[in-house]
Amino acid sequence: MGLRWIVMTLGPRGDKRTSEVMGDALELTEHALALVSQIAIEEIRDGTEPNSHVDAAERDMRSALRQLGLAERELRTKGERGMRGAERASTVAEVVPGPGSSAPRGA
Repeated sequence: MGLRWIVMTLGPRGDKRTSEVMGDALELTEHALALVSQIAIEEIRDGTEPNSHVDAAERDMRSALRQLGLAERELRTKGERGMRGAERASTVAEVVPGPGSSAPRGA
């Protein structure tokens, strides 16, 4: 699974679909982190030497989760800004009549 898979999964562009895929990515990353942590716990229970690759994988998964969380927040913020812009445009349309309208301004 790489960037190509993600682009194909996104399908038609849209913030809602992007948000859904972002949620899926977060969920899968959380699950992967739980599994990697489980491996580390099992190693401790077995009394074996900690595997440096498992430790590195756990750090990387935590970092990925943090980055996805930041990306989700940015996506949400961008969507909220877009909503405010649409609301502002509709308010302006109510106050400023369109071309050819005989309605007085502010009416």
